[in-house]
Amino acid sequence: LWIPKKGASLQLTPLNYPLYERVIRTYEGNKLEMRDGRIYINGHEESSYTFKMNYYWMIGDNLHGSQDSRYWGLVPEDHLIGSASVTL
Repeated sequence: LWIPKKGASLQLTPLNYPLYERVIRTYEGNKLEMRDGRIYINGHEESSYTFKMNYYWMIGDNLHGSQDSRYWGLVPEDHLIGSASVTL
């Protein structure tokens, strides 16, 4: 899994479409669809996408019981409301 950064571009494929669909559509505010194996953003066929925000992979401290990015997916920077007090 590649974690997008603001200004980074990603080649869009039918294979990675499900991984980044929510980010591009919900968090970045685009109309996104795939028709006949082609990807359309805001009505235009696109082969790549440049991200507007930084994204993070969050993991809980209870490996088998946490609902974290394994459950939610990537977290956009505008959803963060604090900072880590300890990092390992």
